[in-house]
Amino acid sequence: AKDISRGQGEAIGALAVINQCADSRAVGAALQARFGAIFPSEQATDEAVTGAILETLRADPALGCARG
Repeated sequence: AKDISRGQGEAIGALAVINQCADSRAVGAALQARFGAIFPSEQATDEAVTGAILETLRADPALGCARG
């Protein structure tokens, strides 16, 4: 959550690599912009958070993510 709130960090880099995204900075910015949707509450489940992250990566073709 901290890395997504900042739009950068080790977790963002790992997500970009795992999902074969073209630019980790763009991934960080996209995830940061959707922080409220990814983490709608403190009670959000891991599955809901993962789903929201993958939805964000799929939704923007400019991120160039090959997986997700």
